[in-house]
Amino acid sequence: MNFLAHIALASHDADAMLGALLGDFASRSDEALLPVNIRREIQLHRLVDTFTDQHPEVLAMKAGFDSPARRYAGILLDIYFDLLLTRHWERWYPQSRTVMISDFYQHLRYRESMLPSRLQSLLPRMVQEDWLASYGHWQGLERAVRRTASRLSRHGEHLIAGLPHLQANDSILEQGFLRFYPELIRHTEAQRQRLLLTAS
Repeated sequence: MNFLAHIALASHDADAMLGALLGDFASRSDEALLPVNIRREIQLHRLVDTFTDQHPEVLAMKAGFDSPARRYAGILLDIYFDLLLTRHWERWYPQSRTVMISDFYQHLRYRESMLPSRLQSLLPRMVQEDWLASYGHWQGLERAVRRTASRLSRHGEHLIAGLPHLQANDSILEQGFLRFYPELIRHTEAQRQRLLLTAS
């Protein structure tokens, strides 16, 4: 999953949201320096990604991509799911998405000293360009895909080549997401409770 979904799945608590984001940035050595509640959410982030990658709905979506974009379908779908989450936000979250994002940016600044250096360097741009909100429209999604493609060691153009498939199959993919995401919410909460019990 991409940034917005990970943060939404942890939106009950500011530090939990921070940990959910750090799952994409923190090394093992970084983790050792973090509070236990944030480390737990980093662990949960990885469990969320594993569940997503193995879910039948997501596997079916990946299979619909043509080669060579299919190799990067997981990355494309992660970003695209943030667009669909934005579209259907009110189904699952009572809090305003705009307010949640604004509050989260403030918390990132408050916790900036504990962020890994890569995230510290990205933070000004992330906030200025409002990445979390930008995933909610096609132009922002395309910019995110192009940013990601530029970081790939090779074949970034194959990632970009998958964009037309998302738009052409938006309705079908959306229905798969609407079946998948409620299951992800339930799985995430069950895993969070398991981790809490294990720690107690």
